[in-house]
Amino acid sequence: MHSNFLAGLVLIVGFGCFTAFMWATRSHFLISGPLPPGMRMVIALSVVGAIWFTVRVVVSGIGPGAPYAVALMAVALGLFSWTVMTTRERRLPIAFAHDLPNFIYRSGPYRYLRHPFYMSYILCWIGTSLATRGIWSWVVPLVMAAVYVAVARREERKLRASRLSEAYDAYRKKTAMFIPTGYGLAGDEERC
Repeated sequence: MHSNFLAGLVLIVGFGCFTAFMWATRSHFLISGPLPPGMRMVIALSVVGAIWFTVRVVVSGIGPGAPYAVALMAVALGLFSWTVMTTRERRLPIAFAHDLPNFIYRSGPYRYLRHPFYMSYILCWIGTSLATRGIWSWVVPLVMAAVYVAVARREERKLRASRLSEAYDAYRKKTAMFIPTGYGLAGDEERC
């Protein structure tokens, strides 16, 4: 595949992911009141990361992993879209919200992993690293992955503190946090 074409494809798919993620921040997730400070930090880091990714592709060119990066970012966008479709009728609160959850999704991608939104973000960031050259291309994805893991753990603590604690514990035992390990479990959502 021609290098310029592949570089353009890397940027298009990467920015497709970034655009979808930013759209969800404003239009899909529930936000009550001002945007939580933690979410503002995630947005700022994401913008810096997207700029870093673009500069690395434009200045340094793409790395040998670019074809895999395109595939991985496409998978990230597919997982993200599937998760949006699954949650569109009963939307989830924005990350760092303080409210306690009153339902658990167990359908769609939630049959296979507990945090499909965060996994889609992590896959996209790994894709940005594969697309570019050098060890420095892993800085932003590692930082972002650490943030998403921390936010996922925070949300799990909220679920364990809610009236859904027992149901969530049963779901947690059968469903992987980020990487699917089995066939998933059946069911829709648990309501309280």
